[in-house]
Amino acid sequence: MVRRTVYILGLSAAALLVHQDLAAQQSVLTSPLPSVSQEPAEIGAGIRQAKPLTPAGRAAVQVAYEKSQAADSIEDYTEIIDLCQQVGAGQAEEAVGLYARQLLAWAANRRGEAYSQEASKLGAQGQAKEATARDQLALLDFDRAVASDPAKWKAWHNRGVSQALIGKYEPALDDLTKALELNQNYANTWFNRAEVRYELGQYADAVADYTEVIVRQPDDFGAFTGRGHAHFRMGDMTKALADYERAISLDAKSPGALVNRGDTHRQLGNWAEAAADYRAAVKLDERYGRGYRAAAWLMATCPDDKFRNADLAIRAAEQAIELDGAQDYLYLDALAAAYASAGKYSQAVTAAQEALTAAPQEAQTAVKERLALYQGGQLYRLGFQTAARPTPARRE
Repeated sequence: MVRRTVYILGLSAAALLVHQDLAAQQSVLTSPLPSVSQEPAEIGAGIRQAKPLTPAGRAAVQVAYEKSQAADSIEDYTEIIDLCQQVGAGQAEEAVGLYARQLLAWAANRRGEAYSQEASKLGAQGQAKEATARDQLALLDFDRAVASDPAKWKAWHNRGVSQALIGKYEPALDDLTKALELNQNYANTWFNRAEVRYELGQYADAVADYTEVIVRQPDDFGAFTGRGHAHFRMGDMTKALADYERAISLDAKSPGALVNRGDTHRQLGNWAEAAADYRAAVKLDERYGRGYRAAAWLMATCPDDKFRNADLAIRAAEQAIELDGAQDYLYLDALAAAYASAGKYSQAVTAAQEALTAAPQEAQTAVKERLALYQGGQLYRLGFQTAARPTPARRE
């Protein structure tokens, strides 16, 4: 999942970066406007003397700058935007006019970050409708920031994140790529582009971007996990396992990391190691539904009868659904396999049919094949390193 704007940049960090930029340009506000022959390089290439800024416009920009020094709320940023808009379009090429656009872009970007932070909090509280509304406001502000100052890499990055959060992955990829053209040093832009590329199925490119994150941040748990997922989807279980091992070394108390490693061991036919990881995940968090689901799947379908336990598989699958619900087809698929392992084929068929209804198109063929087995009174058994498109249950 992409890292939200405020989470990755942080309010204080963002303010520090921006105010350093503003302080470097403050002389634009307090000095006479440059003549055509005296254009200072720091104002930006291509700036020309145009219509003189009115006293009221100059005063508005000065006030906006002063307010930017302590701005930390949506109301503050809105006031700065309103002040900067007092500079007319006819003065757009005049030095202070350009500065006003840059300051407006900063304030719009910061307000967008604040809306994004509110959306994240509302989403965590289950207020999906309100969160979506805030995300839409954030996207509008990032649009404004990019339009006002196309050289502002943070705005391109933030708009890319907002696009990704609503599933617009192609535009998000374009925005994040533009942000990297402007600044290649921000690790989370690489991370977010990797996540978008993963969603688009561009796994090799995602691996390359996750690797860029790791070069810059060698202890980034999310980058090792994401790269492990990409290797997993490409069928390279050895590399996936190495990345998951590293992720666990960075956070040994993550049940998701343990299940990721367990899933990889399962693909490699390392049944004992997979079972141990699933047990450890559930022990770490007894309410971690994915751990129960993975354990149920192994206990119902393992070709080695030492690791099968039909009754316990049913209990684990039912516990997983009780904890997380039945919206994820993988949970219903596991329950169906558990019923079949116990010889309860009619119940297995019902669960498999429900799994088929909930499954995405790319998973339906495999679910149909298992359903046909249960309808014929047959069991499903795992192979290893056989899945054409292996998929961790959830990307964590």
